[in-house]
Amino acid sequence: SSGINAEYGVHNIRRNSLNLFLLKYRGTVNPAVIEEDNVVLYDYTPQSFIFTRMAPGVEYLNIEQHPFLVFTCHDCAVQVVTIPQDVVREQLEERAPLDGNKIALLHSIGRCGSTLLANLVYRTQQYYVISEPFVLMKFCVEMGERSIHIPIDAPENL
Repeated sequence: SSGINAEYGVHNIRRNSLNLFLLKYRGTVNPAVIEEDNVVLYDYTPQSFIFTRMAPGVEYLNIEQHPFLVFTCHDCAVQVVTIPQDVVREQLEERAPLDGNKIALLHSIGRCGSTLLANLVYRTQQYYVISEPFVLMKFCVEMGERSIHIPIDAPENL
């Protein structure tokens, strides 16, 4: 599409002993990268979405091998990709809209058996399960804080 011709930052990753990302700017990437199967939303800032590209062959949706997505992003990532939020929105708006009828969100407090429940649902092989999606939890907390002052369905929240 004409609005998505620019390219955005890609970073090589080196890990230190604390298992944190050390970033060194390496090049650019087309924002369509977010459509690739091995690219996962890791975090966001008010300006950008941050994605990690998993190493080839990593089955990050297999929660028996990778029970917590955030740790898999750290342990198996080979690149970090940052793309401005408005560019990601443009990229996603080009896709066919999802009606949301096939999305379920189970939210829980810690130490309550949610990992067991996630494993049971995963083993039915009827659902994609993402256990402990910290970026989604961060988003829910922020939206909850904003809804005190701004209704959740206000245009600025869309």
